[in-house]
Amino acid sequence: MRINTGLAVLPCFLLLGAAMNAQTTTTYTYSGSPIGIPTANTGVSAVAQIYVPDNLTISSVTVQVQVTYPNAADLQVYLFSAEGTRTVLLQNNCGNLANINTTFDDNAQTMFSSYCPVEAGRGPFKPNQPLANSKGQDAAGYWDLVVSNTNSSTNTGTIQAFSLTITGTAITTPTFTAGSVVNSASLAGGVIAPGEVVSIFGFSLGPQTGVSSGSTLGTSLSGTTVNVNGTPAPILYASYNQVNFQVPYTVSAGTTAQIQVQSSTGTSANVNVDVLSSAAGLFTNQSNGQGQVLAVNQDGTVNSSSNPAAPGSYVSLYADGLGPLSETFNAGTAAPTNSLVTLSGQVTAIIGGLSAPVQFAGLAPGYVGLYQINVRIPATITAGTHRVFIILPNGYSSQPGVYITVQ
Repeated sequence: MRINTGLAVLPCFLLLGAAMNAQTTTTYTYSGSPIGIPTANTGVSAVAQIYVPDNLTISSVTVQVQVTYPNAADLQVYLFSAEGTRTVLLQNNCGNLANINTTFDDNAQTMFSSYCPVEAGRGPFKPNQPLANSKGQDAAGYWDLVVSNTNSSTNTGTIQAFSLTITGTAITTPTFTAGSVVNSASLAGGVIAPGEVVSIFGFSLGPQTGVSSGSTLGTSLSGTTVNVNGTPAPILYASYNQVNFQVPYTVSAGTTAQIQVQSSTGTSANVNVDVLSSAAGLFTNQSNGQGQVLAVNQDGTVNSSSNPAAPGSYVSLYADGLGPLSETFNAGTAAPTNSLVTLSGQVTAIIGGLSAPVQFAGLAPGYVGLYQINVRIPATITAGTHRVFIILPNGYSSQPGVYITVQ
């Protein structure tokens, strides 16, 4: 069985402190068909989406909207940035105004909801909330224009056109935040633990095409180095948006670690991340750390909805960030295959609300930074899918939303 330790893909995080380069202004246009705006009683909103491919630290945004609808006061119109920030453009304003056809711009002199222009194309106008809500965010990703009919059970309309004009600075030096430093299994961010395999998501972290390490880990991969408290850490994977590395076992719990990424384009700022003794995450079959747990049944087959484990049998779970070991071990080194390296503390496993006895907890033989927990399925458990999680001595538990299937 081959286990991928943390090559998941995350949505873009809020990024600050990008290199100061010349600003660029680009317009991105919705290219799909007109989208119907249904009646209020359906509870369904119309959504037009634009993908922005450019990594820009936003300094300003304007948005052009063209909607056909008999009474604008029925409508709520929102813009969601690539990072999910909502800006209210209109909210049940301008009674009896037919259609919306204007550009929303923070620098306009008048608010649309105050002026309510009858003539098509008048503007620009200020939105109800400032588009500067997205200032400082990264532009890359999907932007949504959401139009909701909240008043009329008879009127319908369409989103005819939608475009964004974004001014920003290209992100060229390595850039990431503490929140984008995550456990490779659970994708929980903001803390690290000794020995944990960590994924950093950001920009300009490494080569455009991802590169994985060989069987022996080094502290530099395709020009990328991750320093933890000034010391290079073993790297498993490097790409433009993601770096995976193993936290040295020598990093002390209860401290704050400084993490810095160096790539061929420059050096990031130091990012401070709290260090815990352990920060458990269970690997799942999905790359987002949710759903069916990655588990091997007692007969050596992979647990799934079509291949459940028997009550009373043993299964092997795979995890990241379980912390201290019973012996000294170097980060970047594969666990031996001829002996077992165990945890120094006790692990508790819970399946379906019942205690699941732990037979073994330690490093998975032959892997770097991967932990294995062998647990017994409770004999009295019922058939079906059951939540599974583990609890470590420091009280940290693995992520919610993970289940195992029992026959």
